[in-house]
Parts: sequence; C-alpha cells; structure tokens
Amino acid sequence: MLSKLGFRKKYITLLCLRVPFEAVRTIVNALFLKLSFTAIEAFDANKLSLACVLFFVECAFLFSYNGTVWRFFGIMYARLKGSLSKHMMQSLIAKPFDELETLSSGDILVRFNSDADKAAAIYGEPFNLVFLLNGLCNIIISSVLFLRVSPRLFLLVLAFVIPHVALSICVISPLQYRIQGKIQAKTAELTDLFTSYIAMEDIVRLYDASGFLKAKMDARNEELRRLNVKKAAYSAIGDMLLPLFGLSGYLVLMLTGGSMVAAGTLTYATLLYVCQLRGGILPASFMVIQSALTMKTNSVSLKRIEPLLCIDEKDSR
Repeated sequence: MLSKLGFRKKYITLLCLRVPFEAVRTIVNALFLKLSFTAIEAFDANKLSLACVLFFVECAFLFSYNGTVWRFFGIMYARLKGSLSKHMMQSLIAKPFDELETLSSGDILVRFNSDADKAAAIYGEPFNLVFLLNGLCNIIISSVLFLRVSPRLFLLVLAFVIPHVALSICVISPLQYRIQGKIQAKTAELTDLFTSYIAMEDIVRLYDASGFLKAKMDARNEELRRLNVKKAAYSAIGDMLLPLFGLSGYLVLMLTGGSMVAAGTLTYATLLYVCQLRGGILPASFMVIQSALTMKTNSVSLKRIEPLLCIDEKDSR
C-alpha cells in the first residue's frame, strides 16, 4: 500500500528514526538506577548528583527527540490517510459499470470508512507496525545487556516471557483474526440493509415490508453483538496473561536475585539494573504481542480495500 501511494521512502526514514527510542529509554533508566544506587552504597554524594544531572539531561533530550519525530510522523500519516481515500475513490470511478454492479452499496461504504481507517492504522496508529518494531528493538538490546550481566537470571525471565508470547500469537491471534473477518462482513451486510431501507423507503411502505427488513436488521445486529462479545472475551484472555506471567516472573527474579545478593555474587545496584532491563523486555514483549494481534486484525481490512487500490504508480505521486 505504501508503494502504491508513494509514501514508502518517507515512511521507512521516519520509522528508522523512531524505532530505537524505547530501547534507549530503557538503557537510560537502567543505568541511572545502577549508578545512583552504587553511589548511595558508597555514600558518594558527588556521583549521585552527577547521575541525577545526567539523567535529567538525557530525559530532556529523549523527550525533545521523540516529540520532533512524532510531529513529522503525524503529518506524514495524515497525508497518507488523505491519499488513501483519494486513490480509493479514483479506483472506484475507473472500474467498469458491470464490476460496480457486483458490489453492494453497504460493502462500499464499509470499505471507504471502517476498512480504510483500519488499513491505514497499520502504519501509524498505536500498537501497530511502529510499536511492533519498537518492541523488537527494545527486546533485542535489553536481552544483550541482560546476558552480559547474568545468563542465569536472563533464562529465568525467558521462562515466563516465551510462554506468554507463544500463547498470545499462536492461540489468541488466530481467534481474533477470524472473528474480525466475520465482524467486517456482518457490518457490511447491516450497512447495506440500512442504505436499502433509506433509498427505497416509499417502495418498502407500499408493499408493507418494513417489518421484514427490520427483522433482518435485528438478526444482523444480534449476530454482530455476539461476535463482538467473543472478540472482547479473547481480548480479555490476552490481557489476563500479562499480569499472570509478569508478576510471577518478577517475584521469581527478585527471589533468585536476592539470594545472589545475599551470597555476594551480585550487588544490589546490579539487581536493580537487571530488573529495569527486565522491565524493558516484558513491556516490549507485550507491545510486540498487542501490535501483532492488532496488525493481524487490521490486515482483514487491508485485504478488503486492496481491490480499490489498483492504480497506476504515476497517479500515486
């Protein structure tokens, strides 16, 4: 889609500028805790003050950098959505009349509104492609730093992160993907019924068919409600997995790390450092999981609008 709309190079550039942010912020927070508690244990006020000043400067820089990148990203994303709507309309107008007759008005409206928004969301909304790559970068860098400190503690973290990721992607994601496809199809059918009722109101009243159409609308609404309840239930199960694996993994890490501190093989400042790195890995894994689930769901809409993106490359520039 990005290539057809002419936004590929600009999008990749802004994406590369945004991806390392979460990893850098995790490193800054972890180093601050390590340096500050090392200074506290040594009763060194100068080192503690220096750590606080550096932390303030780094946070101010990261805040300014992130805000600047997101500003340009937001402008690009707004133009992307506008260009998507424009080219979908151009493609629809260019289609032969015989092909247009095969499409219902409700289906076209759903594609132009709900489907177009969800397809564009893959490239700019939270918990989509941007957050997915941010989370992956954070996981990789935090894992490398964690391994350098203690492979044993890192394996304990993985013992809780991997089942969480596997259950979410291999079980929850396919269920949500199938449900979303059914929701989009039922929404299109319901929209088509509403538009038909409005457009042919005089004929409906003439033949006294309003009760028949309303019954069909009620049936579609009931089916849509049940599908949305199922989708919410799958989302709730996915949300339940995070505290289940997160809190239990944190307790095991603290107990094991505490015993290493008591044995003298690990300092308290280093334990806080690895806990902060683990705090980068777990939210990043949640970010990756949620983004993968959302992208999987939104890809249903992307496939639905692809027939309306059959345009020439020259027209997309």
